[in-house]
Amino acid sequence: MKLSEVQDRYEAILHNIPSGQAQDKALSDLMDDMKREFDVPLLQDLAWEREHPAVIAMYRKIANTRTFDY
Repeated sequence: MKLSEVQDRYEAILHNIPSGQAQDKALSDLMDDMKREFDVPLLQDLAWEREHPAVIAMYRKIANTRTFDY
């Protein structure tokens, strides 16, 4: 998986799934896929983040989009 594919999936989720539980689940699944594909650490690791700034930026963008309003 490339970061551009993550971006494409992110945009598809936002445009095709209404806000709420279904969208949050889809975003959560995307975050899980990123954890596996890019070895995103479970706890904050500043050294890892310095080495992978684009990955962590996208991961945080997805996390900040989630609403948990259900």
